[in-house]
Amino acid sequence: MCAARTGQLLNLSSLANDCGITHNTAKAWISVLEASYLVFLMPPHHKNFGKRLVKTPKLYFYDTGLAAWLLGIEDAKHMAIHSMRGELFESFVVSEMLKARFNRDCLQTCFSGGQYRQ
Repeated sequence: MCAARTGQLLNLSSLANDCGITHNTAKAWISVLEASYLVFLMPPHHKNFGKRLVKTPKLYFYDTGLAAWLLGIEDAKHMAIHSMRGELFESFVVSEMLKARFNRDCLQTCFSGGQYRQ
């Protein structure tokens, strides 16, 4: 069910209803997926925090191949016509940017003795 919501605003009530579970159970399961580094929630961003119109985070998979497999996408031809191709692409781009940021920060701290150097 989460794969079908990748790249979209996370509505825990809708997810819980679709799975036949409570809101709190859905929230707990999402936190398990986050702790396992399968999914992450991207909070909304605005320079002025008081002007946030949308306060719901977006759900993304770290591994878009896993999300595609969970959606039943078998090959490139199927991906080209699938209704979730845009959301999967968005998830891919966001996860790759996040991974690059983690790697850059790790390189700066791991190889400089824990101190930031340029």
